[in-house]
Amino acid sequence: MKRSNYLIIIILTLLQTAFFYQQGCDAIAFISGIDYTNINIIYLMVYSAPIVGLLIVSMDSSKMWLIDYGQLVISRCRKRNKALVVSLKKISENTLLLVAAQCLVNYLILQMRQISQFDCEIIIVAVLCHYLTINALLLLQHYFELTYDAPVSLIITLVILYFSYFIDMLIEINFGKSTLATLIFFPNIIFINFDRLSTLLCLWAMIINLILVFISQKKLKKIDII
Repeated sequence: MKRSNYLIIIILTLLQTAFFYQQGCDAIAFISGIDYTNINIIYLMVYSAPIVGLLIVSMDSSKMWLIDYGQLVISRCRKRNKALVVSLKKISENTLLLVAAQCLVNYLILQMRQISQFDCEIIIVAVLCHYLTINALLLLQHYFELTYDAPVSLIITLVILYFSYFIDMLIEINFGKSTLATLIFFPNIIFINFDRLSTLLCLWAMIINLILVFISQKKLKKIDII
């Protein structure tokens, strides 16, 4: 990722945090989830802004490692796997950058406001779910890029992200909280409240990451020309 892209992520994180605290939100609002019974589109956009920014600056994360000076650089399985490992490593680093920036900014604010009473176990689970789900979202975009152009892959990924949110919201409002719906529409884990977090969701997010890595590797093996 270019230095300018790092700056974009940091700026979006700062703007997000400033908005949350200007609205009087609780500490560590970026992992506190969204109240489905009091939906606010602006709040949803701000909540997801750093994630969308990360998806945008991570476009072409697959093909940039497969093409050099306009020529395909993978010819054998070993090179394909190496290209996949490099791109997956970069994705995890980009996700870590975003989550670390969010944690650091919120930690500094907690210190300034002298807020010290919070459940560390819940925070750890929430941050882990946040990281794993965002990473899975980037892996999903990476997979689509092996078939479609980067802008199309970005649009598909964003549609899946917001579709998952609204479907899970409608189910919760009309039928109550549904863990099954959250597992099926896994990108929605990013938006769920603390009271719905569990180690099951963390485990499921980890499994989704592994599944996406596996299908990306299978897809990459079938690519002859990009």
